[in-house]
Amino acid sequence: MEKKKLYNTQGVDSLEETLIGGNPSGLLNFNRTRYKWATSLYKTMRDCFWTPESVNTSAESKQYAKLSEKDKFAYDRVFARLSFLDSLVADSLMDNLNGYITNKIVNACIIEQSAQEVLHSKSYAVLLADTVDNSDYVFNLYKEDLTLNAFNTAIYEMFDEINKGDEVTPEKIYYALVANQILEGIFFQTGFATIYDLGNTMVASASMIAEIHKDENNHIALFENMIREFQKENPDLPWFIIRAKTNTMFDKAFHLESSWMHYILGHAYSQEVTDATIAFFIKKRQSKIGMYDHEEDRYGFGYETPLVKKLNDRESGNDTRTNFFEGKVTTYSKQELKWDECDEHGYGVGEVDMCHWRYVQGTYEDAVAIKHKEKIQTVDRSDECVGCQ
Repeated sequence: MEKKKLYNTQGVDSLEETLIGGNPSGLLNFNRTRYKWATSLYKTMRDCFWTPESVNTSAESKQYAKLSEKDKFAYDRVFARLSFLDSLVADSLMDNLNGYITNKIVNACIIEQSAQEVLHSKSYAVLLADTVDNSDYVFNLYKEDLTLNAFNTAIYEMFDEINKGDEVTPEKIYYALVANQILEGIFFQTGFATIYDLGNTMVASASMIAEIHKDENNHIALFENMIREFQKENPDLPWFIIRAKTNTMFDKAFHLESSWMHYILGHAYSQEVTDATIAFFIKKRQSKIGMYDHEEDRYGFGYETPLVKKLNDRESGNDTRTNFFEGKVTTYSKQELKWDECDEHGYGVGEVDMCHWRYVQGTYEDAVAIKHKEKIQTVDRSDECVGCQ
């Protein structure tokens, strides 16, 4: 596949601009769009405008001093990892992916997301400058912490797969979409939950994360819709193979995150709790894109752990905190989004009919090896974690 032309007098009407492989004119016309969800989502993303300076972080260093050394260890590494993830996504969207997306409204959403990821990076700089003694230490932890470095490298390789080989194929585009969904819907979520877990002490940090969290929920919605449109518009691809590789990506995400969460939260939560937290998010993300197979339930052991509950409470607006440094009450709530849903088995609800897609494609059992049909074992793998303490 070649990247789209920036200007094409022979391009199709805006209503005919498909997600990939289309022939756009280059003109962005918000009055004529193939995907109504993209127009609505762009408005929602813009309505979430905020600045890092709007969160009062001036007294956060006093709160940080109250944390135990183990909690400081977790706090530093969460922000070290989040800074990497936001930096990676911002560049990946613009350098690797957006040139192959041939719907102009979706292009606009991706551009907006990339700008928001940069804003998040700025927010970490603002927050850490007021919180820790040396913010450069946190930003450079990837050089000293081998576990963090190994995690970053594994995620980078997942995102860089689109560049491997001589040609960018539709399948590579799809895997890039899934990689983004995994990052936004799993890795970010567990990071947010960790900071919310410290929210009684680190009030300003939780407030900053709450703003970022709202943005990332919009990004999740964007990529889930993109993935579903891709599935509808490309029915002739070898989906039984794609399904197998997609679920292998989720399996890899589980093992990476299991090791990571036990590394930073092992002092506070058991491996059973952290693994169940990850499984909860994975099953949710798989279900949204029709990749969860209830007959081969690998992540059914996930449940609303205390970490998940703290994140869900922030999303629902049930968690109201008083920031006594600012003297005001802050209620954490998410933007209400309306996008096509899937039921608990991954079948379509609304405009996207995933039922048809799932029935005509090969099953998960047809596509994967016997070992992939076994349940994920939630064993203690901390001794396998390079650099774990």
